[in-house]
Amino acid sequence: MSQVITNAFETYWQGCLTDQVPVVLDEVVLADIPNLDITAPIDPNTGLPPQAQIVHRHPVDQRGRINNNAVAYSIVMDTTVGNFSFNAMYLVNKASGMVGMIVYKGRETKTKTDQATGTTGNSLVKSMLMEYDQAATATVTTVEAGTWQIDYSARLLGMDEQLRLQAIAIFGSSAFFCDGFKLINKAGSYKVQPGVAMVGGLRIQLDVEQAVTVGAKPVGVWVDVHHAGTILSRWDNHFEFKTSTTELTDYTDSNGYRHYVAKLGVIEANATVTDKRIVNESSNLWDALQNHAKGRDHPYATTTEKGMVRLAPSEEAIAGENDTLAMTPKGVAMAISAHHLKSGSPLPQKDIGPIWHADYGGWMVWQEFTDNGADYRGYASQLIGSLLLDTQTTPRSGYIKSGVQNLSRVIYAALRAWALHNGRMVAPGVWQAGSLQCADNADGITFRVFDVRGEFMRALDDGRGIDSGRVMGSWQPATSVEAMSVVGRAGPSYSLVARPASTIPLNGSLQQGTIDADALEQTTSGPYPSVALTATGFVSHISYRVRSRNTAVLATIKF
Repeated sequence: MSQVITNAFETYWQGCLTDQVPVVLDEVVLADIPNLDITAPIDPNTGLPPQAQIVHRHPVDQRGRINNNAVAYSIVMDTTVGNFSFNAMYLVNKASGMVGMIVYKGRETKTKTDQATGTTGNSLVKSMLMEYDQAATATVTTVEAGTWQIDYSARLLGMDEQLRLQAIAIFGSSAFFCDGFKLINKAGSYKVQPGVAMVGGLRIQLDVEQAVTVGAKPVGVWVDVHHAGTILSRWDNHFEFKTSTTELTDYTDSNGYRHYVAKLGVIEANATVTDKRIVNESSNLWDALQNHAKGRDHPYATTTEKGMVRLAPSEEAIAGENDTLAMTPKGVAMAISAHHLKSGSPLPQKDIGPIWHADYGGWMVWQEFTDNGADYRGYASQLIGSLLLDTQTTPRSGYIKSGVQNLSRVIYAALRAWALHNGRMVAPGVWQAGSLQCADNADGITFRVFDVRGEFMRALDDGRGIDSGRVMGSWQPATSVEAMSVVGRAGPSYSLVARPASTIPLNGSLQQGTIDADALEQTTSGPYPSVALTATGFVSHISYRVRSRNTAVLATIKF
C-alpha cells in the first residue's frame, strides 16, 4: 500500500491559511485502476483517474481529531451500496474537485443486498488519516476520533450473543411453534407453512406460505438463519430455505456472519414428506419451559454420569438386550417370570437366554441340531437324550421311559433332531433293543427311542483296551466264564453244562453244546459218573453264565 498528500493540497492549504478559512475535505472517491502497482510511490501531482475508472463517490460521514497534527476521515458503506471493486481512494474537496490525499491499496469488493436473489450484502468502514502541521486547527476539528470511531460493534455483538444464548437456554437449539415452518406436499408442490420459530436462539417469522424448489429425491429441506445489519442501521434476523442430501451444520460465511441451521423435513423418494421439526406446541413461555423440562432433549444417564433414565417396557425387560434402560421391581419380576415358564407355556421363538420350563423339568437353552439331515433351531433341554436310572416307578418331568415305541415327531421334535444330529437314528429294520438307537416308524408321524430295559450299563472303553472294538451305544451279549460243572441227578444220570460249539469227551464219545450253557444229560452204569478231561484250554471245560448282584431301577430318557 502507498499513500501521498498531493501538491494540490499544499497549495489549497496555504490559501486557506492566508484567507483564514477552514480546510474542507468532504468526499471520498473510490476507483478501480487496472494494473495498479500499489507498492510504487505515488506522484504528488496526481489527480483523479478517468471517469470510467471511478466506481463510487461517498460523502465523508465522520472526521475526528487524532492529535493536533492528524485528522481521520471516515466513510460508512452499508448493505445498500454496491456492487463494485476498488483499489484506490481519493480524499477530495467536492466543490472544487481538488484531491487532497491518495491511497493505493489491495483490491476490495463491496456488495449490496439483493432481495430478489436472497444475496446479503456487506458493510465497509474506510478511514483515511491525513497528517500535516496544525491539521486539527486548519480543519476546525475538535472532536476526538476515539469518541465516535470506538468499536461499539464488538460490544453490541456481545449483547446480541448473550440474548441469543439466553433464548437457547429456554427454547433449545431450535423450536417450531405449532405448524410454523412445517413442510408439506401441496398438490405436487412443496410449501413451507407460515409461523414462528426459534433457530439457534434467533426468532424468525414467515408471514406467508413459501414454495421450495427441490431436485432429486430423497432430499432434506433446511432453514438457514443469521443475524445481520449495518453499523448505521438496525440488525435483523434473515433466513432462507436450503435443500441438501447431506446433513447441514452451523457455519460462518465469508462476511463473518454466523449461520444457524435447522432441519424442517425430508422429501422422500415417493414424494411424501417426513416432518423433522422440533415442535413446541405452546406459544406460552411457561408452558414451553415445562414441556422442555418434561421432554427428552436431555443427556441420558450412563454408568459414570448422571442424566435422564428411561424405564424399560415389558418387552424390553423380558428381552434383556438394552443396557441403557432402568427396570422397576415389577419389570424385574416379569423378566424373571419370562425365563421361568409354567406348564403349557409355548417355547420362545427366539433366543432370550436360558429358560426354565415346568413341562421339561429343567433348564433349556437355544440349540441347533443340523447334522445328518437334522433341521432344528430352538429351545431344547440342556441334557436332552441323556439316560437317568431313577429310583421311582414313574418318569420325572422332562423324562420318558426307555423303550417307548410311538413318540410324536412333532411333540418330541427336539429329541428326534438330537438323535439325527448325533448319529443315534437308524433305519427301522436296523433298530435293535439294547443299543442306543432311535428309528422312525412306518406311520410317518411317530418314532421309537432306545430300549435299555433289563440291561447293565458299561462305560465306553474309549481307547483303554479293556473292551476294545466297542462303539458308542452298541449292545454286547453276556460273557461266559471257563469252568467245569457236573450236576448229579437221581439214579445213574448226571448233566454237564457245555459251551456252544464246544466238544466234551463223555464215556468215550464227544458231546457238543448247541446253545449258551446247554445242559447235556448223560447216563452211567456205575454209581459214579466219570468225565475224561484233556489239557486245560482245549475241549476240556464246561461253561456257565455269570450274573453280578444287582438292584432294579427305572431307565428314563431326557427330552
